[in-house]
Amino acid sequence: MTYRARVLKGLTLLAIIAGVLAITFYLALAVTSNSAAQAVLAAIGYPGVYMLALITGLNPFMPIPAATFTPIFLAAHLSLPFVIVALTLGTATADGLGFWFGHVSKSYVTQAHPRVYRFFKNLYTKHHPYVLPVVCFYTAFIPLPNEIFLLPLAVLGMPFRLLIIPILIGDAINQTLLALGVQNIFGVFY
Repeated sequence: MTYRARVLKGLTLLAIIAGVLAITFYLALAVTSNSAAQAVLAAIGYPGVYMLALITGLNPFMPIPAATFTPIFLAAHLSLPFVIVALTLGTATADGLGFWFGHVSKSYVTQAHPRVYRFFKNLYTKHHPYVLPVVCFYTAFIPLPNEIFLLPLAVLGMPFRLLIIPILIGDAINQTLLALGVQNIFGVFY
């Protein structure tokens, strides 16, 4: 891929994210002034926030964070701390499903791509003490799909129970920063 194509791809992704934010802000304003919309969103409530986070967490190709929709949830009078908890749990569930997919595909990867498997196995063997802190940091601060590290760890056979706490901490930090950031941006413009 040429430099120009990469720049164009990056700009396209930024434009899509900006468009989603603009639509979110528009919908939040519409919900604020419409009691029927507020009632519907309040009825969907935190389970709806959880499902949205689960769906967006499972999509590695278009990484639009569920926290982008925080102004809509708050316009429906949902509590920000509980929105963040629902976002965190939904994202962590998506991470668990991604890990499960990696675990299920282990035999395929080891047979079809033995060199890739050996590369990750050697990397894991040499640097295994750093895995949990890196998982927590990556989940919290890197704006890329978590499947990038979850799939290789699952294929390598790392137990998910060791990853649960770092993933939950990282997702909680990530969702808190995103939700507060989007809400503050919304507050500046409206």
